[in-house]
Amino acid sequence: MRRWTIFLWLLFLLVIAGCKQEAPMAIGFVQGEFAYISDENRVLVLNIADEARPELVGSVTLPGEVVKVVVDGRFLYIAHTTSALSWDTATGPPDAGLQIVDISQPAQPTRRGFFPANAIPTDVAVRDNVAYLADWDHIAVVDVRDKDNPTSPFLITGGANSVFVSGARLYASSGGCSFRTGYCGGELHLYDVTNPLRPYPITTMQADQLPGHDVVVANNVAFVAGKGLWMVDLQDEEALLVDGRYAMDNEALYPARVVVQGEIAYNLNGDGLHLLDISQPTTPMLLGKYSTDNYLHDLTIQGDTAYLVGWNGLEIVDIADPANPQQIGSYAFANPIPSSPQPTPTP
Repeated sequence: MRRWTIFLWLLFLLVIAGCKQEAPMAIGFVQGEFAYISDENRVLVLNIADEARPELVGSVTLPGEVVKVVVDGRFLYIAHTTSALSWDTATGPPDAGLQIVDISQPAQPTRRGFFPANAIPTDVAVRDNVAYLADWDHIAVVDVRDKDNPTSPFLITGGANSVFVSGARLYASSGGCSFRTGYCGGELHLYDVTNPLRPYPITTMQADQLPGHDVVVANNVAFVAGKGLWMVDLQDEEALLVDGRYAMDNEALYPARVVVQGEIAYNLNGDGLHLLDISQPTTPMLLGKYSTDNYLHDLTIQGDTAYLVGWNGLEIVDIADPANPQQIGSYAFANPIPSSPQPTPTP
């Protein structure tokens, strides 16, 4: 009898271990029938059940301009800057950082906990109750299990434009372009997050003409967006190599986002959405492009639909035919800004 008890107990432990899977990284600002989009210092809640006619159903106001919105189940994680009136050169931006918002009732979002940033935030990635909040100087590892009292047990020295979590790795890209010379440069940092609250560095790659404004990882390749899209081979973490690139002839670095789905990379730049065939990462090919006067700065892909956010509002685009993306709906902000893109400063 005792042997059977031990056997069953071991079997139970094996089943539990087999069922335990890594939680996926929360990606994007769309969940179900709702889109949570940034509009200066607000996040607007749009009902997109009818994609042709999105409807405003709620909003939440932050102390400064919204930088990034990530939705994860019942909560929004919002990285935002500071108000000019609160800035103190001695203590930093007291009301810039990470705001957690309860969206269990999407039409009535409720602000919960807040974590202050050390400098101006640039991005946030969330997975399994850990948020990685990037700013110009650091990456704060934020424990968000207590939604009302997020805390940071660890701080990575060195800022980043973008952060992304995949497997036991945290990827951070940084860089920019000089207004004076036009030269662009960037870095890609890899950290081990086997212990998600205590990352440690693995390697750093520096590259000319690699302005790392955004980074995502798929199929052992890092896709770094800036003046186009760079593909970095991750097979040898001690010797990272740029394996392919899709360059854009822009005179300055503009905010860029990238999402990879299957064999297509969706690269958002100020002038629109570029759809790239990445079945051969060394030689990416342009499949199609969606152009717009709306200066774009954020992107989410859900199936055959792209959700694009810009200065003037939300655009919903059918991407089922990559060669011919078509707008199917939009939501315009009350006070649109004339399309006049400005280059992004280098931190």
